[in-house]
Amino acid sequence: MQAPESRLFSLRSEFHQSVLEVLNRSRHTLALRAKDFSDWPLETPQAYEQFSRLLREPGASLRLVVHSTDWLEKHGARFAQLRRHFAGRIECRLAPATIAPGEGLLIGDRIHLLRRAHYDAFRGRLMLAMPEQVDPWWRKYESLWQESSPCLAATTTGL
Repeated sequence: MQAPESRLFSLRSEFHQSVLEVLNRSRHTLALRAKDFSDWPLETPQAYEQFSRLLREPGASLRLVVHSTDWLEKHGARFAQLRRHFAGRIECRLAPATIAPGEGLLIGDRIHLLRRAHYDAFRGRLMLAMPEQVDPWWRKYESLWQESSPCLAATTTGL
């Protein structure tokens, strides 16, 4: 069992490092929420490798709640590739327009949490191996998930 750890971050580099750390430690499920993921390190080779590793596991899943799909559709080439390879394990939902984008979340295996205070700043907290502290955020995420609607077609077709 991993030792619990909590630390603050306030710089872009610390935020990116924290995202990658949660991806690296997660083994079965990832749940993400952000305005549009444009400043998350999701398109890096390291993130792609960690997503692929996790999604190859039986029963693994990746769920995203986004407030705008524009960036993922136009600039998320590696994410689109993941969706093609693991279509049945990745779900993306669009948050209702009545809910402000606000904070960003990354929850791994319901025990790791990255909470970014607001989408226009890189301040936040990383909590590792802390299921009791993560649980309220997981419930909040689940509530948002239920209110959100599916977006990004499972496959891309062209003429």
